[in-house]
Amino acid sequence: MSEEIKKILKKKIKKKNYLSLEEFFSIALYEKKQGYYASQEVIGKKGDFITAPEISQVFGEMIANWIILNLRLLNFSNYFSLSELGPGRGTLMNDILRTIRLADKNLHDNIKNICFLERSAKFKLLLKEKFVNCKIFKNINLLPKNYNVIIANEFFDAIPLNQYVFKDNNWFERIISLDSGENFCFKLVKKHIGSNIFFPINVEEGRVFEYSNDFIKLNDVICKNIKKYGGFLLIIDYAKENTEKSGTLFSIKEHKYKNPFDDLGTSDISFKPNFEVIKKIAEINNCFVLGPSTQSEFLKRMGINERFKILIKHNPKKELSLLKQKERLILSKEMGEKFKIIAIFSKTPEIKYGFK
Repeated sequence: MSEEIKKILKKKIKKKNYLSLEEFFSIALYEKKQGYYASQEVIGKKGDFITAPEISQVFGEMIANWIILNLRLLNFSNYFSLSELGPGRGTLMNDILRTIRLADKNLHDNIKNICFLERSAKFKLLLKEKFVNCKIFKNINLLPKNYNVIIANEFFDAIPLNQYVFKDNNWFERIISLDSGENFCFKLVKKHIGSNIFFPINVEEGRVFEYSNDFIKLNDVICKNIKKYGGFLLIIDYAKENTEKSGTLFSIKEHKYKNPFDDLGTSDISFKPNFEVIKKIAEINNCFVLGPSTQSEFLKRMGINERFKILIKHNPKKELSLLKQKERLILSKEMGEKFKIIAIFSKTPEIKYGFK
């Protein structure tokens, strides 16, 4: 654990008596100098986790194919922005741009802006090196005000959420405080929810609901942008399952699960986004939603098996490593079932590429 981040968190708790989970883990992840994303090599073999684009270029190629097909379906010939939320090192965007350029040069030439929503200073520097004329912003309100194709791969799971526990016919907020030994600990405080359309009703004792006003506002801004200016959003992420009733908070360090209070500032903290909440926000904004689909189903429909056959044919000596890449992306015990994909459109698409 970073001693500096520990001091910062304890100081804030002593001042307020407790912190919400959202406040606590936002500091642990995003504090400018001591937060996890400020100081760590987080992605890759040397980091704490590996994302799909880092596993294989084919992942980005399938996303690019999906973008191309949808824009061709619209007979789209105007300028548009291509935006990615939480791009990290920009591996996915690099693969998407290369594929679009090779498959449809006219479409590639119509990309008006390459935009990134990124808070990490370290990643910002890398992105500016890779994408010279890109636009980087840290506020979702700065999304371009024109037709926008937006990709969010493992972005929403990095947004800290609050947890609410249903107990004795009331909602209690799970907060973080200090015990008698000044160790971080969870506690419950009674919370008046009022009228909130996102909270579940008729729930069983002990049910945990994860929610954040910032999470709601962020999705609302994106949907309003899509609806007003046109465009679509593709989300690929861990998704909360209906069977997960006790919360989805988890911590990873060096590819292993950890206690979320261990190694604060040097381990990744995630919450699985609730796709049902995202769908509800989209529908409130009169947007159209496809999915969720599993990552495995989506990639197979987009031609991942066929693409790997071509790569193996041209690189027979790499057959084993290529097959391992494909397995990591689509097998149920790997990423295939753990990750879900949904798409949000400004209007109903005529063909549901990648989805049933």
